[in-house]
Amino acid sequence: MTIQTADLIETLTALGAEVRWCSCNIFSTQDHAAAAIAHLIVDDDGDATLLIHEGVKAAVVCRYGDVGKGCAAGLKQVGARVIVTEIDLY
Repeated sequence: MTIQTADLIETLTALGAEVRWCSCNIFSTQDHAAAAIAHLIVDDDGDATLLIHEGVKAAVVCRYGDVGKGCAAGLKQVGARVIVTEIDLY
């Protein structure tokens, strides 16, 4: 969770979107940004992430690197329509 991600979540929520956010990378999390977002679930094992995503109709994956590819694949497996915002060119 970065400040930019928190801003995106707040903007989408203000525009009427229902936003659910899951994160499991403790090394890239900015604690002050994460604390400001009530929708955050930190889950190193993936169990809570799976429960949150069960029944998801649409999901947006930002950055399609190694982590994004795994997220997109997992979301597709649970029946979500997956939207990717950018790809990893490397």
